[in-house]
Amino acid sequence: MKALQWVLAKPVVGMPSSSNFSLAETDLPSPTEQKVLVEIRYHTVAPGIRARIGADTYAAKIEVGEIIPGMGVGIVLESASVLFEPGDLVVGQLAWATHAIVAASDINRIGTQHLKDLPLHTALGTMGPSGLTAYFGLTDVLAIQPGETVVISSAAGSVGSAAGQIAKILGCHVIGIAGGKEKCRDLIEIYGFDDSLDYRDSKSLARELNAKAPEGIDAYFDNVGGEISDAVIQNMKLFGRIAICGQTSEYNQREPRGCRQMTSVITRRLTLQGFVVFDFRDQFDRALEHIREWVLSGALQDSPNILSGIDLAVDGFVSQFSESSAGRLLVKIGEAGQGW
Repeated sequence: MKALQWVLAKPVVGMPSSSNFSLAETDLPSPTEQKVLVEIRYHTVAPGIRARIGADTYAAKIEVGEIIPGMGVGIVLESASVLFEPGDLVVGQLAWATHAIVAASDINRIGTQHLKDLPLHTALGTMGPSGLTAYFGLTDVLAIQPGETVVISSAAGSVGSAAGQIAKILGCHVIGIAGGKEKCRDLIEIYGFDDSLDYRDSKSLARELNAKAPEGIDAYFDNVGGEISDAVIQNMKLFGRIAICGQTSEYNQREPRGCRQMTSVITRRLTLQGFVVFDFRDQFDRALEHIREWVLSGALQDSPNILSGIDLAVDGFVSQFSESSAGRLLVKIGEAGQGW
């Protein structure tokens, strides 16, 4: 089985570029030892993978010559595991590739009852890791309540846009922070946020947040860290809660900037909690039942920017760190439709 796979060609220092990656053709053997061969239909190029290119995070560092991993959805072609058989639809940690051999423990069979009448790509969006991250960050980590004011950073991204919509569904007043007028307009017109802020066009994000939330912010879903999070912290209410999901502003820094508002954290008695969606693995079915209802009703939109072809994966990834970012991105491999 021939496959095209993106590998790390040289270390990334600072901002990533296409020269850091190489698209290689390889012959894949039949899987052995509880591994599975998957034909990939869609995969993510999430900016969070940058944290693993250069350092260990909650997952292992990606070394030069290794395949770039990414959440994906695909079809099992061959299996050396009793857990899967050819034809199974699966989602999990796959790769920036057309095909990949992965450990059975890294993927899950997709329950067709959850995806019935939905596009396959929703398994990586609202019905997948992005939607689940948003759901548990809001309901379990932040424990938001109707009537609260919630701020979402990187609000036009896959997780952020889902988080803002779910917060609205749960009765909150939602403010999204994004980069660019078009994204901020989409937050309101497509995703139903109450208000938005363009951090690129801001002279003082802290003052502008104060004007939009004069009584303070109850809960903050943090995807970026850095100066944006410092501005939000200055506007939190006493005993406000912060869910730390990502730190995209830090990933390309040689020296982490860190939070510069820790005194405000103390004086406002804030609670900060980092989390990873797989902390809630045993509750996924419960969440997906709710999310499916919202998607089918139209209350929760899932509209990624889909790039067709494995050759576009790296350009798409790199674009997310520039002002020309195209927003939520997925890479489509081959034919993938309602029939799968």
